[in-house]
Amino acid sequence: MTEKTIKTPTQIRELQARHPEMRERDFARIHGISEGELVAAEVGRSAVRLQVDLDLLLNGLRACGEVMALTRNESAVHEKIGPYEKVVIGPRFDGAGRADRSAYLPVALGFWLCGRKGG
Repeated sequence: MTEKTIKTPTQIRELQARHPEMRERDFARIHGISEGELVAAEVGRSAVRLQVDLDLLLNGLRACGEVMALTRNESAVHEKIGPYEKVVIGPRFDGAGRADRSAYLPVALGFWLCGRKGG
């Protein structure tokens, strides 16, 4: 297994300036960085690092009305359009979904890693 070469935000921005036409997802994959690292390289420029109360933020989505939730990986893209009527925050997700047009937002924080290691 090869060790990942860490790129600084400046290095990432310099690389991106050489390839302005490239989609962010493709750029990140080709250059061996995550999309999160790509966004983090823009903090203080075109991105703002959020310091939020996650419970307050997610439960406030109901006030936004109809929104699109998009989840994707290398094999599939799933879009759900509708209002967030129910937000469930806890250590685990029970797998239940919704049959109506509202978007159900279960957040299993027990599986999330937020922030930086050591900071």
